[in-house]
Amino acid sequence: MKRAIYLKREFTYLYLWLFTGAVFAIVKLSIGKYNNYKIFKWVYWHSINGQSLYGNYPEYYDSNHYGPLFSAVIAPFAILPDWLGMVLWVMLNTALLFYAIRELPFTQSQKIFVYLYAYCELMTAQGVQQFNISVAAFIILSFALIEKKKEFWATCIILLGALIKIYPIVGLAFFFFSRRKLHFIFYCFFWGIIFLILPVLYTPGYEYVVSQYGAWWEQLEIKNELNKFALSQNVSLLGLVRKLSGSPDYKDVWLILPAMVLFLYLICGLININI
Repeated sequence: MKRAIYLKREFTYLYLWLFTGAVFAIVKLSIGKYNNYKIFKWVYWHSINGQSLYGNYPEYYDSNHYGPLFSAVIAPFAILPDWLGMVLWVMLNTALLFYAIRELPFTQSQKIFVYLYAYCELMTAQGVQQFNISVAAFIILSFALIEKKKEFWATCIILLGALIKIYPIVGLAFFFFSRRKLHFIFYCFFWGIIFLILPVLYTPGYEYVVSQYGAWWEQLEIKNELNKFALSQNVSLLGLVRKLSGSPDYKDVWLILPAMVLFLYLICGLININI
């Protein structure tokens, strides 16, 4: 009986999340303000036409900051009319995050707390059609899958996310929690090859894809420079030190390397590293 009550309560939050996503999508469509989705959609069309994925186009303002592999992810939505593709895009991103949280090794009450705690930030991302919803889901789900000894799918999610928006690469840190480390390493190479080759199948070819990965890296460097001193960006210890110092020459690696050493030290103390 308690299980049934919990499931009913849990799926109430899912329906609330999906309802909010649908409402945001419909409102933004009705007023014509859905620039992020336009950028996402055109990544697919530009890729199959052999155009730059990082240029400025009249269909939208700003520019794309996602990797060439994103064109495969957005393809099923891009081929649909905007009114349908965008609604499905927001709702499926939302459902993926819900599923990822549901797979965590938490108690029922802890999961309910996470659903409520994440709701406000989720609505913000839904309102601007952000892929960040899935980025969070990728990181959470990769950990949950490793806990279940499903390294094959965990590494799939990590590499998929990393080749789209870099951030899910932090999932590689879960390597230390894997009880099958050789499998983890092999699967990383396997999925890396698959995902690097995939765009070649529907774009003008290998040279085009390689050139777009190069352009993506350049775009990320430009974006990083713009974010260094932006008030609403770089909100972290690295950003705090940079803004306090006011030095454009300050290198994040001065803090990243000591942090990595400390992280490895703590991990080694918490788990038994056996391959």
